[in-house]
Parts: sequence; C-alpha cells; structure tokens
Amino acid sequence: MGWQETLHQFVRSTSEAVTMHIAAAQVSLHIHASSSLKDKRRVVHSVVSRLRNKHSVSAAEVGANDSWRSAKIGISIVSGDMRTAD
Repeated sequence: MGWQETLHQFVRSTSEAVTMHIAAAQVSLHIHASSSLKDKRRVVHSVVSRLRNKHSVSAAEVGANDSWRSAKIGISIVSGDMRTAD
C-alpha cells in the first residue's frame, strides 16, 4: 500500500473536518563579513538553528548556494491556530 492509499484511507476515516493554517516566507540575506563559503555556511547554519529553536518553524537554505555573500532562507509553519501561523 502506497502513501496515497494510506492518506485516502485516513481522510475517509476522519469524520471531523480539520483546519490547517500554513505560512511560508523566503528571506534574502546579505552577509557583509563573509569572505568564503565556509563563513557563509556558518552564519546561515546559526540563523536557521535559531529560527527552528526559538520559533518552532521549518527553515532551510533554499537559494544562492554558490554565492558567499548572499543567502536565501525558506521558512514555513503549519498550525491549527491562525495566530500561531501568522
């Protein structure tokens, strides 16, 4: 049984409507003090870790991977409460 069949069975067996709120953002960073990809990755790793720990969101570097002075970070959250996702 694949994941699609499992999901279909779950949705069919759930009699209650479920509300989900999804928020997503992409943030562009310019890292002035970076002089190498290693410096950039250290800064990006620190920012992503802080976002995950402090705000309970999913975060990852999603672009500008080869540029050592800029980074793009994608952030998302799924919540049953709109205030949390906002």
